Amino acid sequence: MALRPRFTSEFRERATGFQRHSLYSLEGGDFLDIALWSAASDLDAVDETQGVLVEWYDLVEIVSMELADVLDE
Repeated sequence: MALRPRFTSEFRERATGFQRHSLYSLEGGDFLDIALWSAASDLDAVDETQGVLVEWYDLVEIVSMELADVLDE
């Protein structure tokens, strides 16, 4: 949790199309992080070797990722 503010700030500066994300606490101690991107192609273009993203992946276990269309905001 301590890295999240820096992760969000630096990632937003470096990742084209990254708009925002929201973190939810689930029963059982897991978290759900929903990220909003301008387009799926922006997500595909992310440089996964950038410093803060490497740090994030060292701390967070990504269980699954799915693409979806926003129907209502």
